[in-house]
Amino acid sequence: MGVSEGKIKKGEQNMNFEKLAFFVLTVLSFACLITFVYIGFFPTSFGPDLRNNLLNFLIAVHILPQGVLAIWMIRDCIRRPFPKTTTRINWLTAIVFFDVFGTTAYYFNVKRGT
Repeated sequence: MGVSEGKIKKGEQNMNFEKLAFFVLTVLSFACLITFVYIGFFPTSFGPDLRNNLLNFLIAVHILPQGVLAIWMIRDCIRRPFPKTTTRINWLTAIVFFDVFGTTAYYFNVKRGT
């Protein structure tokens, strides 16, 4: 038994934190998006004022984690070497215009793939 078997290396610790941060931000963002769609499109027992206030709150809560995810993935996309420039442009377009779906696709296909 080696001395370092029970210890977590610094790179592994950063990777675990990165996975946890991505998971928490994505779940929060998806939850707000799903709740927003449910309240916005399906009839509920809320009054019009409470419904509008709740929708505004959900939009505000959705913007924060999604903004963090988007900036994180855009930063990685700009710094990462791609074989073609068009690949980088396509990923940046997906991240910016497809909200949670673009950031999630980039994370699993590119960032986590390496």
